[in-house]
Amino acid sequence: MEQYAPGYFEEEHRNWRIILEHKPNAAILDVGCGNGNFLRYLKGAGEDLSLTGIDVAPNEPLGGIEYLRGDFTEQKFAGQFDVLLSLAVIEHIPNVAAFARRLCEVCAPGGLVITMTVDEQSLIYGAARALHRVGYSVPLRRLYSKHHLNHFTHQSLKRLLEGHGLCTIQVLRHNSPIAAVDTPKTSTLSNVILRTGVWAAFQL
Repeated sequence: MEQYAPGYFEEEHRNWRIILEHKPNAAILDVGCGNGNFLRYLKGAGEDLSLTGIDVAPNEPLGGIEYLRGDFTEQKFAGQFDVLLSLAVIEHIPNVAAFARRLCEVCAPGGLVITMTVDEQSLIYGAARALHRVGYSVPLRRLYSKHHLNHFTHQSLKRLLEGHGLCTIQVLRHNSPIAAVDTPKTSTLSNVILRTGVWAAFQL
């Protein structure tokens, strides 16, 4: 699983402050929490938060955070949550309709659901397609890897979530740092070309 430096979320994801502002003592569920990096960040940022994470992989217990292991769509919860997070998860889900429906069911009235995924209309996809047309297909293959079962635009994600009972409050765009770009580790040339292409795209 990925590891992040202590200041990563504060420096690169300032938009997530909306979670802390939503409700001072919010009950938060991180769906597909991985190794709990973001929950640990929230634990340090808000002492009164009730933090729960669920993932198919096991997690080590940590004071102030409850970890559940299992399938989110089938998990029985004791109650609803004020905030649900789904960060770079929905693109890996086989049944996105069941996933969206469960997000709505588990969200408390007046609650907040935050879903993040890569936008298929973003510059990084456009740059990958352009490179593919001139014969360099590594970036496109990485984006359309077998692990990414779904690809969304912000419009198609909005339709999915609203079609299962949620309403859209805000759409935020976020550019990941170049260091976060997933590049082939076996080819230095591919690594340099891909990172340079991404950097150039975001200068446009």
